[in-house]
Amino acid sequence: LDFLDSLPKEAVNSGYGEILKFMLIAGKQNFKGLKFIFSNLSNQRDNLHQYIYESLNIKKVFIEEDEFDLGMRRLLNYGHTFGHALELASDYAIAHGIAVARGIDIVNYIALRKEFISNSLYQAIHTIIKENFYSDKQYGINQHVLVDNTRRDKKSSNGMLNLVFLKNPGNLFIHPIQFDSELSDILGNYLQE
Repeated sequence: LDFLDSLPKEAVNSGYGEILKFMLIAGKQNFKGLKFIFSNLSNQRDNLHQYIYESLNIKKVFIEEDEFDLGMRRLLNYGHTFGHALELASDYAIAHGIAVARGIDIVNYIALRKEFISNSLYQAIHTIIKENFYSDKQYGINQHVLVDNTRRDKKSSNGMLNLVFLKNPGNLFIHPIQFDSELSDILGNYLQE
């Protein structure tokens, strides 16, 4: 993994965004380790190979079980819908893994408002994401831009957005959300926090 030393910090942090996603998908045991992993990223270099290996194994299981992306593999899209919307809104100035982490935060906020996720779990994940994946740059992103960009997503059809939600670490489900004023209001509230 010596090649990681040649990467800019943002590229490595982008990888941590994907690791975050896989640890949340994998379950409670992996989630318990998240607080440790993200408590001090700068000292995690020695363990990075383990996190990459675990993440790839998680992805491998999903791909082997659902080669054609028709069932459980779709859960790997957790955070990606709004992650892609953020990438597009920033003209790709936000790196993919960082955008995915922030997309996870957005979809978890929607889940909180829809009472799909507990406030304590939302806050625990939000704190990790806010401390590790947010910057002061806003890129002119507002709820209208996010809604417009998600309408272009492959998971959008017939005025509905099929989002992957987290109920608990390891317990995810897909649920359609209508493109309406409620979604716009939720996104607006999220962006104001």
